[in-house]
Amino acid sequence: MLLATDLDGTFLRDDKTFDKARFASLLAQWQAAGHHFVVASGRELNWIENWFGELLPNIYVIASNGAVLQMPGQELRRTLIDPAVYADLQGLIDQNDAKPLELHGFTAQKMYFHQDYKQMDATNFAFAKTVYEVVYVADLADIDEPMTTITGRWSTEGAEAIIAAVNQSDLPLFATTSGYGAVDILPAGVNKAATLSKLLAELPVAAGETMAVGDGMNDLEMLKFVDQGFIMPRSDKRLLAYGFNQVETDNNHDGVLELMASLLAK
Repeated sequence: MLLATDLDGTFLRDDKTFDKARFASLLAQWQAAGHHFVVASGRELNWIENWFGELLPNIYVIASNGAVLQMPGQELRRTLIDPAVYADLQGLIDQNDAKPLELHGFTAQKMYFHQDYKQMDATNFAFAKTVYEVVYVADLADIDEPMTTITGRWSTEGAEAIIAAVNQSDLPLFATTSGYGAVDILPAGVNKAATLSKLLAELPVAAGETMAVGDGMNDLEMLKFVDQGFIMPRSDKRLLAYGFNQVETDNNHDGVLELMASLLAK
């Protein structure tokens, strides 16, 4: 059996914590039963490493909405955005009536921060400075190295507009949202489901035994891909139309851990 879970709004409580002791116990039981546990998040790997710490070697990680895959004991795999598209992407953003509140891109070592759009949450920015070299740029075209993700935050309407503009363009990019105006721009063909498919090709998981939990539209492809998709009580309302199973307990009351415990009890 394989269970993949989103983090923000799903596995993590709103204060970005989780019951680490209980999860460690459940994870040990999960693995002893021959099951696999996957974190599949829009977050960059550095954030995930900070939250899971010593537990990370026992977890498969899909980070940056699928642009990064970490398998225990194997070399990190990254799918990168070609710098040749940055100028055209900047043009799409500039042409959009709604401007981003924040806009930044990530490599393994750097966070490129667009100096005109930098209203990043203070707590997130403080942490980012501890794990990245922060480089300010006036234009995405000023960046000359491949990135895994370009992330921004707009108004809800502005987010939908830029997602449509990117996905309807000829650029080799894919844009998605985790809600609340957040937009992740990825290499074309990259999403959580595509990377989960690559992972499953290397794991002994029986047919019919894949599950995933999520709460946002960036989870949609993954929830449709697995055998059983679960959504959280406070999920994006657009997910309700797909008939996914619903987790009874929300993220602030450890809904994913409750799901794991119930599956182990069967």
